[in-house]
Amino acid sequence: MAKDRRKKGCPNENCKLHNKVKQDIAANYCPNCGEKLIFICANNGCFNEIEERGQEHYYCDRCAGEKKDRKQKRKDTAKKYAMRAGGVVVTPVVVAGANIIKEVSKDGQKAAAKAGVEFVENAVKAVVKK
Repeated sequence: MAKDRRKKGCPNENCKLHNKVKQDIAANYCPNCGEKLIFICANNGCFNEIEERGQEHYYCDRCAGEKKDRKQKRKDTAKKYAMRAGGVVVTPVVVAGANIIKEVSKDGQKAAAKAGVEFVENAVKAVVKK
Protein backbone atom coordinates (compact mmCIF):
# COMPACT_ATOMS: atom_id res chain seq x y z
CA MET A 1 0.00 0.00 0.00
CA ALA A 2 1.30 3.45 -0.91
CA LYS A 3 2.26 5.90 1.78
CA ASP A 4 -0.32 8.60 2.51
CA ARG A 5 1.41 11.89 1.54
CA ARG A 6 -1.44 14.19 2.58
CA LYS A 7 -0.91 16.76 5.33
CA LYS A 8 -3.20 18.49 7.78
CA GLY A 9 -3.16 22.01 9.18
CA CYS A 10 -4.95 24.16 11.72
CA PRO A 11 -7.77 26.30 10.26
CA ASN A 12 -7.91 28.63 13.30
CA GLU A 13 -6.44 31.99 12.24
CA ASN A 14 -5.72 32.94 15.88
CA CYS A 15 -3.60 29.81 16.48
CA LYS A 16 0.19 30.20 16.33
CA LEU A 17 0.41 26.99 14.22
CA HIS A 18 -1.96 28.32 11.53
CA ASN A 19 -0.13 28.42 8.15
CA LYS A 20 3.17 27.55 9.84
CA VAL A 21 3.15 23.88 10.82
CA LYS A 22 1.89 20.89 8.85
CA GLN A 23 0.61 18.02 10.95
CA ASP A 24 0.79 14.31 10.17
CA ILE A 25 -2.25 12.59 8.68
CA ALA A 26 -2.82 10.65 11.92
CA ALA A 27 -3.45 13.84 13.94
CA ASN A 28 -7.08 14.95 14.18
CA TYR A 29 -6.88 18.01 16.43
CA CYS A 30 -4.43 20.91 16.70
CA PRO A 31 -1.98 20.35 19.58
CA ASN A 32 -2.01 24.09 20.37
CA CYS A 33 -5.66 25.21 20.25
CA GLY A 34 -7.61 21.93 19.95
CA GLU A 35 -9.35 22.90 16.66
CA LYS A 36 -10.21 20.04 14.25
CA LEU A 37 -7.49 19.85 11.56
CA ILE A 38 -8.21 20.17 7.81
CA PHE A 39 -6.38 18.76 4.79
CA ILE A 40 -3.90 21.19 3.24
CA CYS A 41 -1.56 21.14 0.25
CA ALA A 42 1.56 19.02 0.82
CA ASN A 43 3.75 21.38 -1.25
CA ASN A 44 6.36 23.24 0.83
CA GLY A 45 5.29 26.79 1.59
CA CYS A 46 1.70 26.26 0.43
CA PHE A 47 -1.06 26.00 3.02
CA ASN A 48 -4.11 26.03 0.71
CA GLU A 49 -7.02 23.86 1.83
CA ILE A 50 -7.78 20.82 -0.33
CA GLU A 51 -10.80 18.52 -0.51
CA GLU A 52 -10.57 15.00 0.82
CA ARG A 53 -10.51 13.01 -2.44
CA GLY A 54 -8.28 10.12 -1.39
CA GLN A 55 -4.61 9.38 -0.86
CA GLU A 56 -3.49 10.33 -4.37
CA HIS A 57 -4.83 13.89 -3.98
CA TYR A 58 -2.32 15.80 -1.85
CA TYR A 59 -1.62 18.98 -3.87
CA CYS A 60 -3.94 21.95 -4.38
CA ASP A 61 -5.03 22.73 -7.94
CA ARG A 62 -2.52 25.59 -8.29
CA CYS A 63 0.49 23.52 -7.17
CA ALA A 64 -0.60 20.54 -9.30
CA GLY A 65 -0.86 22.82 -12.37
CA GLU A 66 2.57 24.34 -11.70
CA LYS A 67 4.07 20.87 -11.32
CA LYS A 68 2.51 19.78 -14.63
CA ASP A 69 3.87 22.92 -16.37
CA ARG A 70 7.39 22.30 -15.03
CA LYS A 71 7.25 18.69 -16.24
CA GLN A 72 6.17 19.80 -19.74
CA LYS A 73 8.91 22.44 -19.83
CA ARG A 74 11.54 19.79 -18.95
CA LYS A 75 10.23 17.57 -21.77
CA ASP A 76 10.38 20.43 -24.28
CA THR A 77 13.92 21.36 -23.20
CA ALA A 78 15.09 17.75 -23.48
CA LYS A 79 13.57 17.49 -26.94
CA LYS A 80 15.31 20.72 -28.03
CA TYR A 81 18.72 19.54 -26.84
CA ALA A 82 18.19 16.11 -28.41
CA MET A 83 17.64 17.82 -31.75
CA ARG A 84 20.86 19.83 -31.28
CA ALA A 85 22.74 16.66 -30.33
CA GLY A 86 21.44 15.06 -33.51
CA GLY A 87 23.47 17.57 -35.56
CA VAL A 88 26.57 16.77 -33.51
CA VAL A 89 26.09 13.04 -34.13
CA VAL A 90 25.76 13.50 -37.89
CA THR A 91 29.10 15.37 -38.21
CA PRO A 92 31.30 12.40 -37.14
CA VAL A 93 29.30 10.12 -39.44
CA VAL A 94 30.06 12.40 -42.40
CA VAL A 95 33.78 12.52 -41.51
CA ALA A 96 33.91 8.73 -41.15
CA GLY A 97 32.12 8.37 -44.47
CA ALA A 98 34.64 10.69 -46.15
CA ASN A 99 37.56 8.64 -44.79
CA ILE A 100 36.00 5.45 -46.11
CA ILE A 101 35.55 7.02 -49.54
CA LYS A 102 39.25 8.01 -49.68
CA GLU A 103 40.35 4.43 -49.07
CA VAL A 104 38.13 2.91 -51.72
CA SER A 105 39.72 2.30 -55.11
CA LYS A 106 39.13 4.67 -58.02
CA ASP A 107 36.61 2.31 -59.66
CA GLY A 108 34.39 2.05 -56.56
CA GLN A 109 34.56 5.70 -55.54
CA LYS A 110 31.32 6.76 -57.20
CA ALA A 111 29.35 3.83 -55.79
CA ALA A 112 30.80 4.36 -52.30
CA ALA A 113 30.06 8.09 -52.45
CA LYS A 114 26.47 7.43 -53.42
CA ALA A 115 26.09 4.86 -50.62
CA GLY A 116 27.70 7.27 -48.13
CA VAL A 117 25.33 10.08 -49.11
CA GLU A 118 22.33 7.77 -48.73
CA PHE A 119 23.65 6.61 -45.34
CA VAL A 120 24.05 10.18 -44.08
CA GLU A 121 20.61 11.19 -45.39
CA ASN A 122 18.99 8.22 -43.66
CA ALA A 123 20.85 9.02 -40.41
CA VAL A 124 19.65 12.64 -40.54
CA LYS A 125 16.05 11.53 -41.18
CA ALA A 126 16.20 9.11 -38.25
CA VAL A 127 17.52 11.77 -35.88
CA VAL A 128 14.97 14.36 -37.03
CA LYS A 129 12.06 11.91 -36.49
CA LYS A 130 12.98 11.48 -32.84
